[in-house]
Amino acid sequence: MPRLDGYSIGVRLMIGYWREDRMNFRRIFSLAIFTALMTFLFGSMTIFADDDFCYTDRQLMVATQIAYYDFNQEQLDKHGGAATVRELLSESQVYQKLESGWYSAESDLEKRIAQRNLELYEEISKADSVYGGWKVVAIKNENEEHGFYGVLLETDPEHAIAAFRGSESTDENQIIKDWINADFGLLMDEDTMQQKIAAQFMEEINQKFSYAWYAVAGHSLGGNLAEHAAIAAPDEMRGKLVQAYNFDGPGYSKEYLGRNQTLISKVVYPIVHYRWSLVGALLTQPDCVQTRIVKVTDEINKATTADANYMRHATTFIAFDGDQVQDGEEDLVSLAMGEWSRQADERVIELRREQESKGPAMNPMKKAGTNILFE
Repeated sequence: MPRLDGYSIGVRLMIGYWREDRMNFRRIFSLAIFTALMTFLFGSMTIFADDDFCYTDRQLMVATQIAYYDFNQEQLDKHGGAATVRELLSESQVYQKLESGWYSAESDLEKRIAQRNLELYEEISKADSVYGGWKVVAIKNENEEHGFYGVLLETDPEHAIAAFRGSESTDENQIIKDWINADFGLLMDEDTMQQKIAAQFMEEINQKFSYAWYAVAGHSLGGNLAEHAAIAAPDEMRGKLVQAYNFDGPGYSKEYLGRNQTLISKVVYPIVHYRWSLVGALLTQPDCVQTRIVKVTDEINKATTADANYMRHATTFIAFDGDQVQDGEEDLVSLAMGEWSRQADERVIELRREQESKGPAMNPMKKAGTNILFE
């Protein structure tokens, strides 16, 4: 159903009557007056159909941050299978964890990120917060085993967001699962375990729920997983998967793009990739993705400390204009890292081909069942 305003309503009625009775000029003249009146009264009022629904950039960004909160299935079961974000926060240790991050922050930028995380928590927890009223209706938690965590957020009875957690550095296990197996694993010759679980999560959502509209979103590694979830989604779900957002997550290897080309060609709605740091510049984006460099705050742009180039990766430093991002400029470090990553991808492909020609026993790219990028 298209978007309608007062003018188009009047014109459509007039054309309909003209087709039915071409010679009734008095009726046509009356409808012309009616059209002018409708335009005057309702010309600025737009009637939105369901297909005009759209999450804002900030709503999707907030969803990516909720995916970092440690909710679990036991909590949902106590609430009968679903609970609001606000309810789950009130009975969890999320605030204490965020507060601990603030106290342990060493640099000014780390402190700023931790402070913003606390502020977002407080915003979500408020009684009148829209975000706090979102319902958590499904959790896919394989964080200990594989580093994967995803959550399905019902924002109203017809719409839901699948949000994916990004890389964590909380302990040695998370560093291995996220940074080595998942991040470095992006250069391997098969989908990563987390990508496979993301596709499985979408299949489970499709089987259990019947929302009219879905969005997927994630930050960092979670953005890569959100993209893959949209690419690998069940066919019957594709027409309802209208928004897919990767917030500064890396792209994919050329081998990924090749082996998943059929799935990529099935994507109905373009995937959006917002990038503003070196992480988002890594590797290559599929043809179904629209990349946009977004503006960051002056606070991070002017930072000259050694950690600034990576710290800008946090969603903290997105310069929102209201609820939407703004166009920005690519920094030189991101430009250089993006080019380096694509050259590394080419080199990995060359090395793999050389080793495969010598037989699997000589292949250092797969060792002891783990993903190892370099010896």
